[in-house]
Amino acid sequence: MHVQRREALADETAAKARAAQAEAEAKAAEAARLQQRAETHRSNATGAREQLDEQRAHADSLDPRATAHPEEAQQQPGEVGPTDAPRTAPTDSPHTGPTDNPRAS
Repeated sequence: MHVQRREALADETAAKARAAQAEAEAKAAEAARLQQRAETHRSNATGAREQLDEQRAHADSLDPRATAHPEEAQQQPGEVGPTDAPRTAPTDSPHTGPTDNPRAS
């Protein structure tokens, strides 16, 4: 009887080992699949980055002063930018002071 129990224990342990081996192989296959997927994503990202860099270089060649971020744009000395433009509205007639208006008394 004692020998039969040892044989049964050996069979059970061997079955567990086979199951663990199968699980390890499945995990290795999953890891390889995920690694391939990561490489595909990285390749796509690299291609997209290169395309974006080419587009930026082309845009810079068209207008080198333009930037993607307006807050980073620096004005050249003496240049009038949109914030430096006069803010007064043009008038149709010259400005007259209060003393020039006869009704203002």
